[in-house]
This record gives sequence, C-alpha cells and structure tokens, in this order.
Amino acid sequence: MWSRILVICQAQHWPGITHNNVWSLPLNVWLTLAVSCDRVVAQEAEQIRDMKRQAGR
Repeated sequence: MWSRILVICQAQHWPGITHNNVWSLPLNVWLTLAVSCDRVVAQEAEQIRDMKRQAGR
C-alpha cells in the first residue's frame, strides 16, 4: 500500500491528492484509487519496456 500512496501523491496523476490530504480520503475511494494506481504503474512499466526494446534494436 505504501508504494501506491507514493504514486497517488504524485501531482502528475492526481493533482488534488497530496501527502497532506491523502489520509482524509473516504474509505470507499481507496479501492477505486488503488485499482487506478495499479493501472498507471502497469502503463508506465509497459512504456519503459517498449523504450528498452526500441533502444535494443
């Protein structure tokens, strides 16, 4: 969960959520936010893999 919080608090993805207010989010928001966070991390990992493949050509 801590790694998700670090991603969630990055202004590039969710600008309204900061390290100061992340803990005041309603509990019912956390599941949706965690799924979105996992999707963002997966997309970024895929982009990195694509760049490495292209660089290796």
